[in-house]
Amino acid sequence: MNGEPYPCRPARTPRASGFTLIELMVTIAIAAILATLAAPSFSDFVIRNRSAALTNEFVGSTLRARTEAVSRNVCMTMCRSTNTSDALPSCAGQGTSWGGGWIVFRNSGCDPTVTAPGSADDLLLVNTPVSTDYSLTSPTDAGLIFFSPTGNPRPSDAGAYLVRYKATTRTSNRSICLTALGRTLTTTYGDTCPQ
Repeated sequence: MNGEPYPCRPARTPRASGFTLIELMVTIAIAAILATLAAPSFSDFVIRNRSAALTNEFVGSTLRARTEAVSRNVCMTMCRSTNTSDALPSCAGQGTSWGGGWIVFRNSGCDPTVTAPGSADDLLLVNTPVSTDYSLTSPTDAGLIFFSPTGNPRPSDAGAYLVRYKATTRTSNRSICLTALGRTLTTTYGDTCPQ
């Protein structure tokens, strides 16, 4: 060590950092395989959630109409409508498809043939059209559900309202059973509704 400097080591050349082409190709291949496996599951998840949302909207609307009829001691009409964007929408008339949306209004005269609210104050709820990928159909072509002040629908309005994705048979499809007492029950698509 006699004052001699430390021996010098040769300088290292910096190594390039990053992925090699092979590592990048393997990563992309694995990601593609995982995406292919996950895509159908994600699609089913979205379909199930949208079917459930449509079912819940319809059940919530019938429950609200029935509750208002009983609590206010008035008649309520829930009907399919194709002009839900209007200031004062009206019923669409007879038909089984509720895909154009629906409205709920106070029916002061308790007349089941009334197809529009008397004023904006009578209008309780407006539900916009559903996605064209889904259908919501009623058991009859009356096009409306009429609730008496006791909360009971007409016997002809009770039955299975069907929620369906496109024209397929899927586990996401549902039946909404409206009983003669005005209660709703969600069951598997095509099940017989309880009396």
